Amino acid sequence: MRRKVVVLLGVLGCGPGIMGDDPGGLLPSPDAGSGPDASRPNPGPRADAAPTSNTIPLDPGPGNSSGVKRDPQGRLILDSSGTAVPFSLIWVANSAEGTVSKIDTVTGKELGRYRTGPAGSDPSRTTVAIDGDVVVANRGGGSAVRIHANPATCPDKNGNGTVETSSGPADVLPWESDECVLWFRPFAHGSLPRAAAFDFVNDSYGLRSSSVWIGLWGTNKLVRLDAQTGEIVKEVSIPGHCPYGMAFGQGGNLWVFDSCRIKLLRLDTASYAWDTTDIGGRCAYGITVDSKGNVWTSGGNCVARYEPGTKTWSTKTVGSSNRGLAYDGKGSIWIADTQFGVHRVDATSMAVLADVRLNAGGFVGMAVDFNRKIWAISQSGSKAFRIEPDTLASQSFATGHYPYTYSDMTGLQLQNAAPPAGRYKSTVEGCGPETQWLELHWKATTAPGTHVAFQARTGNTAEELAAKGFVPIARQPSDVSPADLRAALEAKAPGSSFGRLLEIEMSLVSEKAGVSPIIEEVTVRSSCKNNGIE
Repeated sequence: MRRKVVVLLGVLGCGPGIMGDDPGGLLPSPDAGSGPDASRPNPGPRADAAPTSNTIPLDPGPGNSSGVKRDPQGRLILDSSGTAVPFSLIWVANSAEGTVSKIDTVTGKELGRYRTGPAGSDPSRTTVAIDGDVVVANRGGGSAVRIHANPATCPDKNGNGTVETSSGPADVLPWESDECVLWFRPFAHGSLPRAAAFDFVNDSYGLRSSSVWIGLWGTNKLVRLDAQTGEIVKEVSIPGHCPYGMAFGQGGNLWVFDSCRIKLLRLDTASYAWDTTDIGGRCAYGITVDSKGNVWTSGGNCVARYEPGTKTWSTKTVGSSNRGLAYDGKGSIWIADTQFGVHRVDATSMAVLADVRLNAGGFVGMAVDFNRKIWAISQSGSKAFRIEPDTLASQSFATGHYPYTYSDMTGLQLQNAAPPAGRYKSTVEGCGPETQWLELHWKATTAPGTHVAFQARTGNTAEELAAKGFVPIARQPSDVSPADLRAALEAKAPGSSFGRLLEIEMSLVSEKAGVSPIIEEVTVRSSCKNNGIE
C-alpha cells in the first residue's frame, strides 16, 4: 500500500520564494471538481482588502511542465527539440495473469502492477491518454478499465486518508481494491474487445483526451466511451468488419484494422460516417499513424504506408512474421518480427535501415517512449526489451506473465499524431484561507494557428488542491487580458474563488511544428484581509 503524497508545483507566496517543484512528474488534471466551502459569503467588493499582485515565474522543469521551454528572452514557448518528456512510463498488459505493469522507461523499474478486471480478464490492448493514464481492453469477458498514472493524485475512495494502490510486482491488490483504478466498463457477452485508442481534442482546456474508443471484434462495433467516466457515448455498427487494432489521427479520424476483410477502415468521429480501403500488400496486423497523418500497417513479411491525401499505398518487403509497429517521431518506423526481434524502416524512403536480433521470441507489441528509446515486448519470454536507437544495444526487463500487449503503450503514438502542445503549471500562495483570487493578467503573442489557454483551481492544502479539477479561465486569441478570475471560479462552484493556494495551468498549442505561441508574462491579483494592510 502507498500513502498518498501530494506535491506543490512552483509555489510562489505573498512573500518571496518558491517552495519547490513536483519531483514525481507532471500531475494530470481531472475534469470535475467542487468548491472548498459553499457556505462562504458571496464574493463581492472587499473594503478591508488591498489587492496584491504576484508575477508567476516562467521556469519550466521536469516536475511542472511538458513540451515547453524558455527562449533566450525568458519567454515560454513550445519545445520542438523532442527533449521535453511529459511522462516516462510504459504499460505492458500481462495477458495470462490478468494484470498490467507500469514500468519506468528510464530505470526499467516496475512501479505498479494492477488487476484489469475480475478473474479471466485476459488484457491485451493498451492506449495512453494525453495526460498519461492508460485504458486497457480485456478480451476475457469483454471490458475496458482506466488506471490513473500518478499515485499522488489517485482518489482516496474510502476516505481513510491513504490511497491503497500497488507499488510494484510483489504488491498486486485484489480486484476492486486498488484506488488508482478509476473506472471499469463491461460490454455485452461475446463482444471480444480487440482494439483501443484514445482521441485528442483541442478546446478551452487545451490539448486533452476526451474519449476513448474500443473496437468490439465479436459484435462488429466501434464504441466511444467518455474518457473521464467510462460511460458509453456512442456505438457505431460496422457490419461484417472486425476491429483488431486502431489508432487516432489528424482531422478527427479513427483508423481501424479490419482483420476479417483485411481492410483499413476510417471513421469520422464527428459525423460517425465511415469508409474502407483494401490494405496494400495485405500487410495487416500492426497499425499506427505518423506525424504527417500517414497510416502505417505491418504483417507477414511487409510494411505498408497509406497517404490519406492521395489515397495511395506504398509497401516494402521486410521481416518474415511482423506484428506491432511504432513511429519514433524522428523519421523511423520500428516493426516487431515475432521470432527475430525488430526491424527499422525509413519513414520517407521506406528503406530498411536496421535489423535488430533480440535474444527471445514471441515479439508482439512495439512502442517508443518519450526519450525516443525503442521497446519490444516478448510474449514467450515475459520481457520488455529497450533498444538504444543510435547504437541498437538492448536491455531487457521483467514483466508479468505472457505479455500479449498490443497498440500504444507509452502515449507517444497519440502525441505524434496530435498538434504540437505543451503545458506549464505554477502555484501561488496567498495570505491564508480568506485569500480571494480576483484577476489573471497576461502578455502573450499568438501567431495564426496557435493559441494559449489558462486554467485555475484553488485549495487550502496541497491535497485539496490536487483533488480538484481545473476551471477554464481564458484563451487567446479569443480572450484579452485581464480575465475575471473570481467570476470564472465562482461560476464553477460558489466559494471557489477563495483559498490559500491558486494553481495556474498554461497550455500552448500550435497547428503545425515550427510555429509557437509565446507567453511573456503572467500575473495574478488577489485580496486578503489578513495581508497586514489595515
